[in-house]
Amino acid sequence: MNVEASPLRRAGSDQRCILVLFMDAPSPAAAAAPGSPAPSPQAAPVEDPGLRLENSELRQELASVKEYLQAIIEQQNAANEELQSANEEIRSTNEELQTNNEEMQTSREELQSTNEELRTVNDELQSRNQETSRLSDDLNNTLASIKLPIVILGSDLRIRRFTAAAGTLLNLIPADVGRPFANIKSPFDIPNHEALLLEVMASVTVQELEVQDSIGRWFNLAMHPYRTDDRRIDGVVLVLRDITKTRHDAEQLLAAQHAAEASSRAKDHFLAVLSHELRTPLTPVLATVALLQRDQRFDADTHENLEVIRRNAEIEALLIDDLLDVTRITQGKVQLDKRPVALDEILQRAIEVCQPDITLRRLDFSIEADQPRSLIAADATRMQQVFWNLLRNAVKFTPPGGQIVIRSRRQNGHVVVDVRDTGEGIRPEVLPRLFKIFEQGGIETTRHFGGLGLGLVISKGIVEMHGGTIKAQSAGPGQGATFTVRLPLLSATDAASVITPPVRTVLATPRPLHILLVEDHGDTARVMERLLTADGHTVQTVGDMASALPLVTSRAFDLLLSDVGLPDGSGLELMRAIRAKGLTLPGIALSGFGQRQDVQQCLDAGFAAHLTKPIDLRRLAEAMSQAVSDNSPASRD
Repeated sequence: MNVEASPLRRAGSDQRCILVLFMDAPSPAAAAAPGSPAPSPQAAPVEDPGLRLENSELRQELASVKEYLQAIIEQQNAANEELQSANEEIRSTNEELQTNNEEMQTSREELQSTNEELRTVNDELQSRNQETSRLSDDLNNTLASIKLPIVILGSDLRIRRFTAAAGTLLNLIPADVGRPFANIKSPFDIPNHEALLLEVMASVTVQELEVQDSIGRWFNLAMHPYRTDDRRIDGVVLVLRDITKTRHDAEQLLAAQHAAEASSRAKDHFLAVLSHELRTPLTPVLATVALLQRDQRFDADTHENLEVIRRNAEIEALLIDDLLDVTRITQGKVQLDKRPVALDEILQRAIEVCQPDITLRRLDFSIEADQPRSLIAADATRMQQVFWNLLRNAVKFTPPGGQIVIRSRRQNGHVVVDVRDTGEGIRPEVLPRLFKIFEQGGIETTRHFGGLGLGLVISKGIVEMHGGTIKAQSAGPGQGATFTVRLPLLSATDAASVITPPVRTVLATPRPLHILLVEDHGDTARVMERLLTADGHTVQTVGDMASALPLVTSRAFDLLLSDVGLPDGSGLELMRAIRAKGLTLPGIALSGFGQRQDVQQCLDAGFAAHLTKPIDLRRLAEAMSQAVSDNSPASRD
């Protein structure tokens, strides 16, 4: 290593420096290498100090330049690094600014959306405020215009609002809003009203009661639960309605209703008593006629006269029945015992009743049936009454030698029955009112043919109670008439399930009976005793309950025939007394009262049957035979 030191002065600077150079020196081996020329002393260069100095200066300058360049490079590198760092910071800042810008854009959009929502909410609030204002105005105007006293209480039972009418009635002023309702001095004395109000809120039900104020006016107090929009119960609404006039009218209406019911009961009682009083004399008349008709000593004219008496007495009894029936039907008091029954059997029974008159008037009568057995659900007795009425009218209004046809057919689940005659016919103007009470085709018709015009009214009522219809047709006077009854058929299922009950044979009385007859009507008692005696029975007759009871206990009777109305009691009491003594004496009740409840009372008392006066002797014989048969030891076993 060769070391060389040279003075150095930088241009433009007074500072003196020394330049030290470290240079590699050739190794000795390299210098002595074979083939290499040996240095020659003569070949060594002669150094010029000036050149050397200049060379040194150049070197110094070169080194200085290098150093300067190196410094510049380092500064440039540092500047580049700073610029790069600044650039990165700028880029980062730019990214942050971009992010911030995006966030600001998002925030702006959110703010814009929020602003729109706020604007919408503001519009809705404004609309609600307007609606609330309108509702408030409506409520105030409604409350101001309502004449009803209304008080709204909060859940704490404090007054929240009230109408002007409530203020007047309850002496409320605006300052009372917010006060407990219990502290208000009310003109009404309502016990436990606070408990009632709490119950209304708890049960969410309306409570109503009638209250009277201090001056005698009556109000209906209705307590309604106060419901909010979210279905909460937040109080009670009290509504007071003046019912003084309504209550007064109701009391008057109730009094009128009671009076009408009393009048109706009095009328029913009058008709029942009238029926009894009219029926009772008919019994000895018909019984006497029957007794005389058995006497063969009378000639044909006498028997014909007796038949006239019998027929007219029975017509009188039928008129009584019609009066009672039309009253019960118009008042809706008729009860039907509907059972499955064959229509042809009902028609046959009605024909049997009218057959004597048909024969007497020499009428051409026929019956046509598409189906021989049409089952209907009907009260057989009442439905027989319908067809008997129609057939009786046909017989009455058809001249001798005329024709009557009964035709039945099925049609759309119904059975249709036509009763057609060739009689007097019906005027067109009469047809619309034919089924009205006391209508019979005009005064002339009533005078000529008689009757009250009740049969068709009764028939119409009975048919409609069975769910059917009845109508009349006629081409005019002299053209005859057709009455059509339409009744619903039983369904196939119901008809198939109907079991025909066995025919109950009514046996003739096997032996003469020992009969106790209790009857206070002298004529009836005498004639009945004579008839029964003529039939071979032994009859003991008394006129009151006091005379009958000792006989029942002291003598053996086979049958009791007793009037229901007795001077010292009733036949019902007599039968109950007999049953109380443990006796099984069969009895038949005889009465002029023939309504359903009358019959049921007799059966409940222990009678085997009830017969309505005037007594039908054929039915009496059947009832006697049945009662004795049912009371025989074999039947009791």
